[in-house]
Amino acid sequence: MQAGFAMLEVGMVRIKNTNSILFKNMMDTCVGAIGFYFMGYAIAFGNGEWALVGFNKDNFHLWFFQWAFSSTAATIVSGPIAERCTLEAHLVYSLFSSTLIYPPIVWIFWSEHGFLSPYRVNGNGELSPHLTTGVIDFAGSGVVHLLGGIGGLVGSIIIGPRFGWLANGKKFTTSSNNDLLSSLGTLILWMGWYGFNCGSTLSASGSMGDSMDIASKVAVTSTLSAAMAGIVVAVYCRIFRRSYILSELLNGVLSGLVAITSGCAVVRVWSSLLIGGLSGMIFIGTSILLKKQSIDDPLDAFAVHGACGMWGLLSVGIFATRENIKRVYGIDSDSMETGAQFANQLVGAVFITVWTTICSVVVFSSLSLCNCLRVSFNQEIVGLDITKHGKMHQRSVAKVGSNKPSFDSGNLSDAKVQRPQAKSLSPKKRIGSAIRLTKTRMLGTYSNKTSKDLLKAPGVLRTSASPTRLLRAKSMPSADGQNTSTRVKDCPMSSEESIRKNCQDYDNMLANASAAQLGTTATGTTIATRTSARMMTPFHLYKFPLDLP
Repeated sequence: MQAGFAMLEVGMVRIKNTNSILFKNMMDTCVGAIGFYFMGYAIAFGNGEWALVGFNKDNFHLWFFQWAFSSTAATIVSGPIAERCTLEAHLVYSLFSSTLIYPPIVWIFWSEHGFLSPYRVNGNGELSPHLTTGVIDFAGSGVVHLLGGIGGLVGSIIIGPRFGWLANGKKFTTSSNNDLLSSLGTLILWMGWYGFNCGSTLSASGSMGDSMDIASKVAVTSTLSAAMAGIVVAVYCRIFRRSYILSELLNGVLSGLVAITSGCAVVRVWSSLLIGGLSGMIFIGTSILLKKQSIDDPLDAFAVHGACGMWGLLSVGIFATRENIKRVYGIDSDSMETGAQFANQLVGAVFITVWTTICSVVVFSSLSLCNCLRVSFNQEIVGLDITKHGKMHQRSVAKVGSNKPSFDSGNLSDAKVQRPQAKSLSPKKRIGSAIRLTKTRMLGTYSNKTSKDLLKAPGVLRTSASPTRLLRAKSMPSADGQNTSTRVKDCPMSSEESIRKNCQDYDNMLANASAAQLGTTATGTTIATRTSARMMTPFHLYKFPLDLP
């Protein structure tokens, strides 16, 4: 599951944050394991023991299984706050999630002592759940996904949207980085879901009848729900958005999986089709609503896990049957006929929402007050890979059949002018160069001379002004010795507001330009950027919009 989440998230975010996302996913697993070992499991299933005190060989499998759920709940939160949250803040939340947020919910809903648990036993060891049957959440639509989705929503609201993100309900400026990784991640998650849903049958085999028959049914209902949700979202995209959108389809499939997780063992097989189809509609509506409210969720994690997790929890009270509840939980009750089961499910959904909201507000607000929740403006614009992990990405900018230079191998193989060998830069200089590049306003078309030659050319003004100010070359000899006149275009430093409005252009620029490379561009107006006397780094300038800061 962690591999699937990592690939899905990396594919959805921008390339400049790839390393950061992978690092956070790995650390989620590590921090979650330590926190759940020392404190989380003792709260969720213990009787006052600390860490693994009193453990025996019969408890280890339960710790391992529940640790996987705990890590999943923490990883869901990384999606809504992606690309702008500091690593330290995210790890702090992951630690709190695995020790103080997730474990109490597990104790209440899944332990033998929880007051909303269908597994609750009395002093004689007999099943005796409160509210007749308790709250049925077979594999975690509420306990795992609703909890993670609410935490992500709170974090996204407190941390605020990404710079340059536009939300008017119809469009936004950021786009996915790698559709292949997103698709593979979703398929891996789909397969991993069978381990969670079917595995939950085995984890409670002591109170069930034929566990393998129930697990087989769980696999079927999970498959049908996911498939129907994907079809509903695909049809919606074709009819209302006039195209088939891959990212929407992937999230639609996940929404179906999330929704069926609660009732996969207690609903009829045909009911899973309705649950999945409605979950696809709920995902679409929630995603649109969040954008209209200017809530930036890069992965639509709340729409998938939060909204559909709540729907999955409530759907048990609508589609479960008395026979299936008796078969799975050993409880014979008329709660479905009287409507008491739906009331139980609603109580459970409200309890999880309130508890998670309070805990998440406390954690994220504390981090925000300490000024350690969000990365700086420059770090976010340039990318966390460069500023936090020392990783510079290069991507080809040449199109098929294009004469434009390419960065594939570090050389401008199809450029007409011989380009000097670029020097390797230290991480500190590379970061500074990328920041200067993102703050430079570039207009018009550019000369076919390299930046280094341009700075040596007569007429280029050298000054101690801001290193991100464009300088003008009055005239300079072209490759054949002829003088080429240029227009005068002086562009002041761009404001922060203008940078926000052109965030997507920054992404394209950073993907097409490397601070360690010399620039060669098409014939036209000559411009240059002046760096400090200590270091002067030329850049490749490639066909940017006129209003790009």
